[in-house]
Amino acid sequence: MPAQLRSPGLWSQHLHHPPQGKNDRLAAPGYLWAFVAATDAEPAKQHYQRQRDHGDRHPAALRNLFNQLLGCLHHCLATCQRYDPAKAFEARQDAAA
Repeated sequence: MPAQLRSPGLWSQHLHHPPQGKNDRLAAPGYLWAFVAATDAEPAKQHYQRQRDHGDRHPAALRNLFNQLLGCLHHCLATCQRYDPAKAFEARQDAAA
């Protein structure tokens, strides 16, 4: 029997985190949320286009945009602030300029 199969603490010994799959219940609506944002909201559209110009394909650019939007949602909920697209994409726009 290989050592990997016998060792219950394999992940803690060799890696920081065990591999995780994606959350399908979050991925499907997230893809749609990012797609709508990329077509309607100007800051999100610019973020998506920067990712595409960087070499990301369409699904990867949408995933990146979704991660950005999800981070903004988390921040807004944690700090009890309203979502402001100018603030949400402000740091990214300054870095690109």
